[in-house]
Order: sequence, then structure tokens, then C-alpha cells
Amino acid sequence: MMLRALRKKIDVKFVLILALVLTVVMAGQIGGYIVLLNQVLDEENARNQMLAETNHDLREQVFALQEQYLAIPNQLEVNPVAALGSWAAEKGAKPVQHEGRDAIVARYKKRKVRRDVGKPGRFVVDEYDGSGAVSFGLFENGEPKNVVLEYRFKGVPQDQLQADVDKIVADNAGADAIVRKIGALKSSLADAALAAENSRVEILFQFDQIKQKDAAVDDFVERVKTLVAGSGLLAILVAISAAYMVGRMLITRSLVRLKQALKDIAAEKEVSLREVERKDEIGALAIGLHQIQDAQKEANRLRASRDAEREKTKRRVEERLTAVADSLERGMRTSMKDLTNRAHDMTDKAAGLTRLAHDNQAQADQASQLAGANAETAAKILQLSENLVSNGDQMSRAVDQQRHLTGLASRDVAASQKTVEELQRAADQVEEIVQIIQDIAGQTNLLALNATIEATRAGSAGSGFAVVAQEVKKLSAETARSTQEISNRIQAIRSVSGSAAKAIATIDDRIADVNGAMGELTRSCESQIKASRSIAGHVKSSAENAEKVAGSNQSIQRSAETSGEAAGQLSGAMGGIVQALNGMREELFGILHAASRTEGAAPEGARPKVGMESGGAANNEADNVVYMPAAAE
Repeated sequence: MMLRALRKKIDVKFVLILALVLTVVMAGQIGGYIVLLNQVLDEENARNQMLAETNHDLREQVFALQEQYLAIPNQLEVNPVAALGSWAAEKGAKPVQHEGRDAIVARYKKRKVRRDVGKPGRFVVDEYDGSGAVSFGLFENGEPKNVVLEYRFKGVPQDQLQADVDKIVADNAGADAIVRKIGALKSSLADAALAAENSRVEILFQFDQIKQKDAAVDDFVERVKTLVAGSGLLAILVAISAAYMVGRMLITRSLVRLKQALKDIAAEKEVSLREVERKDEIGALAIGLHQIQDAQKEANRLRASRDAEREKTKRRVEERLTAVADSLERGMRTSMKDLTNRAHDMTDKAAGLTRLAHDNQAQADQASQLAGANAETAAKILQLSENLVSNGDQMSRAVDQQRHLTGLASRDVAASQKTVEELQRAADQVEEIVQIIQDIAGQTNLLALNATIEATRAGSAGSGFAVVAQEVKKLSAETARSTQEISNRIQAIRSVSGSAAKAIATIDDRIADVNGAMGELTRSCESQIKASRSIAGHVKSSAENAEKVAGSNQSIQRSAETSGEAAGQLSGAMGGIVQALNGMREELFGILHAASRTEGAAPEGARPKVGMESGGAANNEADNVVYMPAAAE
């Protein structure tokens, strides 16, 4: 960086010297250019001035001829109205139009005057407001427009105005007026032709002068181009020569010596430069070379101490990584132990669920048998109802037996309901255990993340811990999948137990209906003869309810069998989880021990990235390690 900066400064100085020489040379050349350019500009300005004057004269003459040409019809025109209008405008008369009969009658009271202004070529001179005024009618294609134009002359008497109007009319009426106008036009054209010839001669003379001026300007420009090219080439040669001499004296020789000194320093030879006394960039570069030589000596001295410090840093990093491995192993051992204990608890819960399912199935079988007996009893009651009058005592005993059987069925239903509730509570407990396992898996994942961070900080020395962290992440993912399967099976058990609870509630309702029917039957026995038909109907209803109870007991039996199968599957899954956890624990501990042995046997040339910049950075980096606590319940 310093050499680049010095090189830039030397280049800047060289450029400044070259710029100074070029400035002196170019200043003289530019001065000559300015003088020559001013002369060229003066010649060009003179030529342009001549062209501008000639162009101006031509334009004025063309415009004058154009005006004369356009005025020829007017000069030959014999129109008293137009002549009078032009003369009135020159005198400053005020024009006033009277349009319509009413306006004309209001202005001209006399009929004779109105007739005169209504004829073409007739002019009426009268007095208006103490001054003279002349009026005439306006016509279009020989037809009157019912409009009278009046010119009012301020301060002009009527007599004088009448004389002037008569003269204008006389000059612009008849053949004599046309002859006079033609003569005047000929005289004017003759004068214009003479003036045009004089202008042509003068313009030709000006064109000759312009051609001479153009030739002189072109010759002068060619001489200026030759002079500019020669002076530019001379300036380039002078600048190159001056730059070479200055660079040779001030820069090149010293740079050659500095280059040789740099080679000697690279070969660890002693050098001494006299350029250190200079106050410019060359001197700064020489001082820098001496500083490089001193720094080389200091680097040789520090290299030995740095190697010793590197060995110390390596040992500290190895000790710190070993401590991290031990802490990780202790945390994982505690987490795995707690996870195994909870898995055993889940196995016990699954076994309890299996036993509850078997009990529920047995109670369902008993309820089914009671329902069958209830159906048989209802059939007997139906048969006895046909002989109700003669067998009242026998039917009463049958009714009592039926009520006893329905009471037993009600108790069995209550026991089944209790079993289903216990199954629900067991499922809730298993789900809590699944949540705990998921929390433990999350903490295990955090431990793996901590190990990954430590391995990253340790650099190449912690590659073994990176492998350990990856394996821990895989085991945590497998645990999460197993707990998800258990959760799905628990949901299935809940669904089955819910169906069983609904079926049991239905059975309870049916038994209540049977008890109600039995009550009605008991009351009906007091009036056997009057209610024989009613008793037969109730007995029939009781038989139908008994059949429904039997069907509901079959549903309970199927639900109990399904619950038993689900509990057996849960028990098998928990056994598999326990085996997987034991295998995971053994595998994880084996990986940790293998990583510890690998870190302890690291090659001699391996160095961690921590502590490379300075000797004390390794301790500070190791002290900032944060350890994740072991998983707790």
C-alpha cells in the first residue's frame, strides 16, 4: 500500500514537471496562435462586413423595386372615390358610416342630398359642426349598399373643401386623367431603370472586392496551418526532451538504487541508502526500505515467540473442547436417562390401558348375557300376559325378576362408563408424556446447536464435535417422529373410547326405558283384567328394548376389542421406543468418546482459527463459550 502511494506521488511529480514544461512551451505557442487567430478573424470580419453590406443594399433595392411594381396598378387607376379616400386619410379626416335608411335620413334632411349620395360617382360637400364634410354612397357591383361614407374635416371651411374635392374628381375622371398617369408612370420607370443599372455596376464591383478578400483569407489560413503544425511538433519534441532529462536526474537513478536495495533486503543483506536525506517521495521510499529491514529483524525475533504461543493456544483450545465434550456428555446422559424413565412410565400406562380394555370387554360380555336374559324374560312375560288373569302372581314374580335384571344391567353399564372414563384419563396421561418427550427432543436439538457453535468457534480442531452435533440432530428428529406416531395412536384410542361412551349412554337410556316399562307393568298388575291389552303392549315394548340393549352390548364389545388392540399396539410402540432410546444413548456416547479421542490425537501441524491474530485472543474467545444446561422435567 505504501509503495503504491509513493508510486502515485512520483507519477504526480513527473506529470507536474511535464505539465510545467508543456505549459511554458504551450504558452508561447498559444500566444502565437492568438495573434494569428486575431488576424484571421479580422480578415473574416472584413469579408463578412462586405457581404453584409452588399446583401443589405440588394435587399433594399429589391424591396424598392417590389414596391414600385406593386404601385403601378394604383398609379394607372382612375377612381375618384379611392383618390378621395387617400387624400382624406392624409388630411386626417374622420370617417363616419351611415348604414340604413333611418341613419341616412337622420343625417341628410334634404331629399336632393339623399338622391346625390345614392348615385355612383357623386360627392356631396356640406357643413357639419362648423367644418366641411364630404359624403358619397358605397356600391357593390353597381348596386347601392344603402351605406353612406362621410369624411369630416376639422377646421376646413366648406368652400375650400368643395374646391379640393372638385380638383380631385377632375384629376381622376376622363381620358385625360389616364394619359397623365401613363406619362408619369413612364417617367418613374425610366428613373428606376437608371438607378437599377447603377446598382448593378456597384454590386459587381463589390463582388470583385469580396473575391479578392476570399483569396487573401485562404492564403493567410494556409500559412497559419503550416506555422501551427511546425510549432506543435517543436513543442512536442521540447516537452519530451525536458521530461526525459528531468526524470533521469531526479527519479530514474534513485529508483534503480532503491530496487537493488529491495533485492538485498529480501536476501536479508544489510543495506544503507543515501536517499534517506531527501525530502521528497524518493527519500520517503528509502526510509521505508530501512523500516522494512528493521521490521524483518523484528519479525524473525517474533516468529519464535509466536510459535511458542501457538502451541500454548493449541493446548488451551484442546482443553476447552474436552470440557465442552464432557459437559455435553453429562447433559445428554441426564436427558437420555429422564427420557428412558418416561418411556418406561408410558409402557406401564399402556399395560394398564390393556388391562382396562380387557375388563371393559368382560363387562361388555356380561352385559350382553344380561341383555339376552332380559330378552328371554321379556318373552316369558309376553307369554304370561296372555294368561294374565289366571297367573297374576307368576307375572308379578317375573316383573320383579325383570327389574332385578335391569338393575344388574344398569350397574354393568355404569362400570363400563367408568372403564371408558379411565381409558380417557390414561390417554390424556400418555399425551402429556408425549409432550414431555417432544420437549426433551427440543432440548436435545438445542444441545446439538450449542455443540455446532462450539465446533465452529474451534475451527478445524472441532470437526469431531460437528459430526456429534449432526448425529444428535438426527436422533432428535427420529424421536420426534416416534412421538408423533404415538400421538396419532392416542387420538385413535380417544375416538374409539368416545364411540364406546356414546354407546354406553344409549344403553343406559334403553335400560331406563325398560325400568319405566317395568314400573308400568307393576302398576298394571293391580288391575289385571282392565289393563291386559296395555300390559301386552308394554311387554312387547320391553322385549324390543331388550333386543336394542343386546345390540348396544355388541357395539360395546366391539369397542372394547378395538380399545384392547389399540392398547396392545401402544404397548408395543412404547417398547420399541425404549429400545430405540437405549440404542440412541449407546450410539451417542460412543460418538462422544470417539470425538474426544479424535480431538486428543489431532496432528501436530493443525491449528485452530481462534487466536491467529494475536497471542491473547484465544483465551478471550474460549472464555465467551456458553454451555446449554441439561434437560430437566
